[in-house]
Amino acid sequence: MKTASIENLLKQHHISTFSGVYLLAKELKLKALPIDKGGKVMFGSTVFAELVDAVTEKFRINRVLDLFSGSGALSKIALLNGTQKAECADIFTKAIAKNLVEFKNRIKVIEGDIFKMNFKEFYDLVLADTPSTLLIDFTKRVLPQLKTNLVIMYYGGKGNIERDKKIEVLCRKLFKEVLIIQKYGLKHMCCTSTSVGRKYLQFLKKRFS
Repeated sequence: MKTASIENLLKQHHISTFSGVYLLAKELKLKALPIDKGGKVMFGSTVFAELVDAVTEKFRINRVLDLFSGSGALSKIALLNGTQKAECADIFTKAIAKNLVEFKNRIKVIEGDIFKMNFKEFYDLVLADTPSTLLIDFTKRVLPQLKTNLVIMYYGGKGNIERDKKIEVLCRKLFKEVLIIQKYGLKHMCCTSTSVGRKYLQFLKKRFS
């Protein structure tokens, strides 16, 4: 996986000035986005960005764990809203380093296979923009390790109803409360087992349901 500058992506018509990806990247002043071998932009749901913006603006969030961080956009939103520290994990971290250089004293970049990492510390908020092909494995193998007030994960777009149902069943077994937020056909799962997390969930439910 490589990175490409926003300027080059526009010139090569990989993104449009009217696309949500570009508008969010411009708002956050991102310098680069990760791309795959075919030049396709690897960028998550803009709805996810709305959720992160809402919860980190409303509540005091000290530590965020950002899994499959990609461009680092979600962490940047949290940091701009006052989050004290963000830990960004991905197998490829070049774009994160470029985009979050101004926050170098408040971020920790972790490069490697997320499925081989041990998550023993407690986080106020965990973000997971998991690739669709890894969603079931992530839900089974990584989610049970996480200690947090709230997990927000993107898990549903076009099509895979059977997979989405499996993820929903697994999450309801793992967490005391689960909120599914669907917007523009995109599904996000918000999960908690703590009293603080329930406050976050109630706020998100009022804001987005």
